[in-house]
This record gives sequence, structure tokens and C-alpha cells, in this order.
Amino acid sequence: MPRQGLGMPIVSGASNAPVTVIDDVLWEDFGGSGGEIALNYQETRTNSILHSQDATDAEAWTKANTAIDSTLYEAPDNSTTANAIKSDGTGEQVYKITQTSLSVTAGKTYTLSVHVKKENLGFARIYFSDGAAKKADFNLTTGAVGSTSNTIRTQVDAMDDGWFRCSMTFVATSTISSGQVRFSALAADGDNTPSVAVSGIVLIYVWGFQLEESIEATSYIVTTTEARTATTTLNDTSDVWDFDGADLTPEADPDDEGVWEVPANIVLNGDYEELGSELVTNGTFDADSDWTTTGGWTISGGSAN
Repeated sequence: MPRQGLGMPIVSGASNAPVTVIDDVLWEDFGGSGGEIALNYQETRTNSILHSQDATDAEAWTKANTAIDSTLYEAPDNSTTANAIKSDGTGEQVYKITQTSLSVTAGKTYTLSVHVKKENLGFARIYFSDGAAKKADFNLTTGAVGSTSNTIRTQVDAMDDGWFRCSMTFVATSTISSGQVRFSALAADGDNTPSVAVSGIVLIYVWGFQLEESIEATSYIVTTTEARTATTTLNDTSDVWDFDGADLTPEADPDDEGVWEVPANIVLNGDYEELGSELVTNGTFDADSDWTTTGGWTISGGSAN
């Protein structure tokens, strides 16, 4: 029995009261002459990065010393949509892809994340600049976080087949619409210019870039030509109201969070054992004793006749 709250009808004082949305809280018309409405909280998440799993797009991504061809590879979601960042030149180079024109607001918290898998280079860096650089390096063999700058949180989630989801959380320094996301393939923690001897080899695999206003990386939202917002309806599914399948109907009068009052007259099992011992003598009619019979009644053998 869920409590009256998120997802439950709430009776209003006026019939068919209008719906209202305040800070993403949606009060929906529940119908009926009593003016019942339902409270429904909606969470919205927006991925601001364009072409989030297509680093070949020349308008969204610029490349430095890298080549990303049309060949696609298996991604963490088992689709064939991941890109390979390849070397485009040899020697000590900065191998990176960059996306600009990203908007952030000063003082708000954002999380930048990407799915990465090593090949010939085993480290990666994610970077964001709004006038001040925020960055974090990641070891794609061990999953360890390396050097960081101006971040408040970093996280690495290991996935199947050698993939990691790497993320960093930061507070925006400035309010701008020209923020810059950068991804670099590294040979070691802090190594800005790894030396690659052969052109055209796969350095690293990438998939699923996401920049969102959040204190942590949330479920990935794929984008193409524009930012995309996903809406999730949050229901009241608190575990404190779960009675683990017990066969009872408790009185809806909780003393405090998760504790319900069970009246004394509720039977909790089928054989009534907890109601106490039998008070009737010879209630099974085994013999004609302890009973007064009238009008032709007889008692014997466990029955009254």
C-alpha cells in the first residue's frame, strides 16, 4: 500500500482544479467530481554535445593530428557505432578532437563524460574550457584517475570488452556560449604530446560524449544535429512501504517513516494461533459432557445431533 504522495491521487478542495507546473512538478487532473489530481515529478536531462557518437562530423568536431574514417566499431551498447581515433602524422603530436560553442552558466555544476577504449595508446584526457581549464586524465588499462585540474569529482565506470565511461564534474567559472570540449589520446598520465611512429593506426576508440548540468554522469543521451533533452517520470517507489509480500492489510496510520500501526484485531496467519488458547470446554463434542441438551439433541462422536 503506497503512501499518498508521488503518483497517488490527492483530493483538492475544488472540483476539477486546473493543473499547475511549478519547478518541474506536474499536478495532473485525476478526474472525478471530487477534483482529484495526481502529483507527478518529472526529471529532465540534456546532452549539450552535438553528434555525440559521430566524431566524423566536420561541423561539430574539429581534429588535430587525427583521422576518423567511416569504419565503425562495436560500442558499449553492442551497436556498431563507435569511432576509432587514428594517427594522422608521426612523431610527438597532440592527438585530439574538439567541439566548441557549448553554453554553461557561472556557478552551476556540470559533468562531462565519454566512453573510451584503449588501442595503441592507453590513456585519455577529457577537457572543458569556459575561460578556465578543467581536465582529467584516465588510465584505460587499470581504470585509475590520473592528473586532474579544477574538478570537483571524477569517476570511472568499467564496462564490457575493455570499455570505460570516464567523467569529470566541475563548476562553471563563466557564463558563456563558446565553451570548448576536448578529447585527447595520451601515452601516459600528463603526456600531452605522445610520440607515434606510424600514421594511420588506431590510437583509441570513443563513443557517447555527454555534457550535462548534473553532479554526476547520468544515462547516456544520443544526439545528432542539436542538443537533446530526455524526460523521466519519477514515481513514488520508496522501499520503506514494501511489506515483502506479507498477507495483511495494515491500518494506514504510520507512526513515522516506514512504520505502520497494526491493530490488535488483525489476524496475521490463517490458523488463528496467536489469538490465545481455546476457552470452550469440550468444544469438539467428543462426549456428552459439559453441555446441556434440550429438545431431542444428543452429543456423541464429535457431533451434535
